[in-house]
Amino acid sequence: MVFFNEIEVSFWTDVYHNDDGSRVVLREIVTSDDLPEEVVKGCKELYDGIAGIVRDAVQGAVKSSQIRKDVDVDRAAAKAMVMMTGIFTSRHFFETKQEAKRYLGGLLVDWATSLR
Repeated sequence: MVFFNEIEVSFWTDVYHNDDGSRVVLREIVTSDDLPEEVVKGCKELYDGIAGIVRDAVQGAVKSSQIRKDVDVDRAAAKAMVMMTGIFTSRHFFETKQEAKRYLGGLLVDWATSLR
């Protein structure tokens, strides 16, 4: 599943990892109960858009027999989104990107491979 491999690679690309500021911002966003309505709306729109792309990728993989025909596409896409969000945000709790990659790297691809 090339799609999930490319997402996995993007998690460890320098452009998406700011050791100074992004950890604090992401931690605040994922833990706050009191975000401004516009921030919540923007996050939901972004999440929904990505979720649609992921669902389409899973559906395409089922249709092309890259993964099993009995896979529940909606549930698999939801699992992928939870893993992606978890990996992307959890890596900011590690001291370095290399340490995060050592613990979190490959999880998404391993999961996608398990659907074969």
